[in-house]
Amino acid sequence: MLNIEPNNAARVAETTRNAIRQYDEALSSAARLTLSFIEASTNTNIPVNETQKILAAVHQSQSDLVSARGTMASAVSLMTSVQRRSNIAETSFGCPGPTPLDYAKLAEPVRAVA
Repeated sequence: MLNIEPNNAARVAETTRNAIRQYDEALSSAARLTLSFIEASTNTNIPVNETQKILAAVHQSQSDLVSARGTMASAVSLMTSVQRRSNIAETSFGCPGPTPLDYAKLAEPVRAVA
């Protein structure tokens, strides 16, 4: 049986959640960049060949982020596999990614109108 210190595992779990959240934020930013560039370059005299190269580069960076996020998902599976064979197999550290509380923070408050 593998011996893992629970506090260290909790720290790794929290760091993993933060890393995945940062990948998601980077993807969101890259998507906004694409839209901003398209809007900014519309009705300009920038040659289409140049805008195409820029869009292709931004798209490639987005693709690389998606690939990196997928590799992180594989790392999470490997870490879970190690945990299941350890002294903390029954311990839950939560799933990576947004939690229900994260979504609750994004929700607009309900307002009563009289």
